[in-house]
Amino acid sequence: MIAPTVERRDLVARAARDRLAAVLGLHPVRLGPVDGDLASLLAFHLEQAQEATHLASHDELTGLLNRAAGRTTIEREMKRAARSRETLALLFLDVDGLKRVNDEFGHAIGDHLLARVGETLSDTLRPYDIAVRWGGDEFVVLLPDCGFQGATAIAGRISQRFAGLTGYSVTCGGAERTAEDDFETLVNRADAAMYAAKRAGRTN
Repeated sequence: MIAPTVERRDLVARAARDRLAAVLGLHPVRLGPVDGDLASLLAFHLEQAQEATHLASHDELTGLLNRAAGRTTIEREMKRAARSRETLALLFLDVDGLKRVNDEFGHAIGDHLLARVGETLSDTLRPYDIAVRWGGDEFVVLLPDCGFQGATAIAGRISQRFAGLTGYSVTCGGAERTAEDDFETLVNRADAAMYAAKRAGRTN
């Protein structure tokens, strides 16, 4: 079976060959073997550029969007939701007791838990949801076309999935966007809800 990367490179190579032929006013066949080499070279550099773009916008450990790219994406989605008057919710979550895990078992185990958060979110969220590693053990999830009740249900699935994978827990807080919200206020409300949930958990 041909690897997907090879298949993509072949498709890009053919597209580059056809474009070069069009610019030169030739039939692609007339370019001969030189065309194939040039197209492959163009395809290789395109893949390198795509990989560099991915690395610049994603967190290496979890595979999720990093904070800078995540903020840009979330702000864009919030503007879109405001224009279309669609519901939108945001979750703020972190790994419970990660500092203790790092102190007792080492950062390699802590990093393993963080990577499992990325896996959990990738497995649990809808294809159009946006997951971001916010920093340290904190994560933000944007849920388009979702109200507070739906966000609460998704948060429950995330918590259950993560606990099943690792034996550890995450705490989630959620907020639904209002007409008065901008990026900062929505994130801050979800963050406050998360800490309220942590306090409630400690008193139970």
